[in-house]
Amino acid sequence: MHIIEKRPQDRAWNMFLLDLDPHLLDILLQQPSKYEPFDTRSIVYINPAERTCKILRFLMTNQRHAFVLATPFEISLEQALSITVDMEGFQLYSQEENNQMAILKEELMAKYYQILAEEERNLKERASRTKVHLQEEMDDQNQTIPNLDKKINKWGKRIRSQEEMDEDLAKRFQALNSPYMKRKAELLIQSARQHILQQHTVKEDSEQSDMTTEEKVAMKKREERKEKILNHKVAGEMYINGNPRKWKELVLYKFNAVYRNEMTLPQLLDYLKRNNITFNQSEKLVIYPIREFLLYIAKEVGKDLNV
Repeated sequence: MHIIEKRPQDRAWNMFLLDLDPHLLDILLQQPSKYEPFDTRSIVYINPAERTCKILRFLMTNQRHAFVLATPFEISLEQALSITVDMEGFQLYSQEENNQMAILKEELMAKYYQILAEEERNLKERASRTKVHLQEEMDDQNQTIPNLDKKINKWGKRIRSQEEMDEDLAKRFQALNSPYMKRKAELLIQSARQHILQQHTVKEDSEQSDMTTEEKVAMKKREERKEKILNHKVAGEMYINGNPRKWKELVLYKFNAVYRNEMTLPQLLDYLKRNNITFNQSEKLVIYPIREFLLYIAKEVGKDLNV
């Protein structure tokens, strides 16, 4: 019964997941887009001999799998069988849960910073190897200088001076700090981040091989519907700067929170701003394209939304 029944703490874990940065969700949930909307549930293990109960919070990932959010919380049997103030159920709740949420977030942040640090080290190593290669080229050129005079006398051709070669080498080093190279470094970091995050995930092929044909078809339809939603144009979307797909992905990600009245439109705007989305009009005007996009999502998923 407690697996089926929704507990207040289950909703608290849902809010915790909704408020996490998408990068941290990538690390925690492996493939979070497949688990949305988040549906935290609970199961209770009772040990009558020791008069204890263990509460396990988990996410349903599909009909046969679940994702455990934290180690089980242990409480006394007396507390577990105590009735809540509203007389609606037992007090199956541990004071440690809030602490566990904070600790879990800190651990995820530490992992994420470790990933970024590793990317930065890799980038510096590549830059160092490039500089070493350029230095080797310069050394090779210096070694050929004694033989150049003979070639000048033999063929009468002009050979670049040492100053010209030094100037050319300086230009190469300067090119490493050009906007093009900086952009190339950013792309390299993004590629490394994606590769490292994939090391924390279950391989797609192995997971799909464990799925039934019906589940694969349902997943494909879901991805097609998601692309259709993200490609839908709404009036006034030019009020929001940048690629429209970025803010639409964030709104789609928070749709269920808005639908369950767990997030208001002003709170959704604040969430967009926290994720570096900027506007070129007042927030009163920006509300309209966001509201229209939410209504379009609701229409596509077959839900009634009042915003």
